[in-house]
Amino acid sequence: RDRVQRTQVLQVLSAVALLSLVMVVLGLGYAARFVVRPILLIESAARRVRDGDLSARAPVTPGNELQSLAEIFNEMTSKLEDSLLALDLRRRHAETLTDNLPIGSALLDGRLVVLRSCRSFHEVLALPEGEISGRLLADILPAEGLAERLLSVIETGKPARGLRHEVLRIDGTKRLLRINAAGTRLGHEETNEVSEEAARLVLLVEDLTEEEALRSEARAAQSRLAQLIDSSPAAFYSARPGDHCITYVSDNVSALLGLAPRDFTSESGFWQERVHPDDRERVLVALGDIPETGRLSTEYRFLHADD
Repeated sequence: RDRVQRTQVLQVLSAVALLSLVMVVLGLGYAARFVVRPILLIESAARRVRDGDLSARAPVTPGNELQSLAEIFNEMTSKLEDSLLALDLRRRHAETLTDNLPIGSALLDGRLVVLRSCRSFHEVLALPEGEISGRLLADILPAEGLAERLLSVIETGKPARGLRHEVLRIDGTKRLLRINAAGTRLGHEETNEVSEEAARLVLLVEDLTEEEALRSEARAAQSRLAQLIDSSPAAFYSARPGDHCITYVSDNVSALLGLAPRDFTSESGFWQERVHPDDRERVLVALGDIPETGRLSTEYRFLHADD
């Protein structure tokens, strides 16, 4: 009888063990399908995002315990993608803007090697982009004392403004350039140690050649006009509407009337007082009609300095 009981107990224990094994296998299968596999899929999507594929999304299984985690991951990735797209759009807008500005810009490292430059910078130096990036600034912009001045900007942090240099470009033309420079630590704002290869200097270069030529022509024309006026038998002047205060008188007025140009411009009413008293009222009335008539031609007497 004891033997029979032991056999029955062993059979029960065997059945329990078998049932437990089946439950464990089923549990492992459930975990593999509904827990481990979703986690692996989320991990796979995360790795794709890490490698730059922002279109990666984790599959969402409704009713699954990890549904909420997958949805949060997808939402985070979608926002990250939108943010990076917006940043890229702003970057392209900024590049388009700088490329179309008449002022060339470049980013230099601590050794004054060009890291990046815009299209206007290439045009100012008459060099294609492939011959600028990675080269020392002194090789493409040979200007006496410029390298030392820019290194001083990096060392002191004080910007340099309005540096004017005449340089000989590779195409054989001489250009007058205005250069501004300011220090920067792009990508290293949080650290005190910055490598030589990091961006250290923003350079702005403007070609003043045509502008200076126009100014020179304007000065020459102004000089010729002044010579013509000085040799003219008539003095030229301009007056402010309303009160007729003189704002400009040609220099030859001294030879004609014995009065200096500053006598007319420094004292309000000086011109009116020097008009002959018998002609003054008639002339002032005629001047008041100019806004309607558009012109005036009249004769009047004017008191000389000796009068």
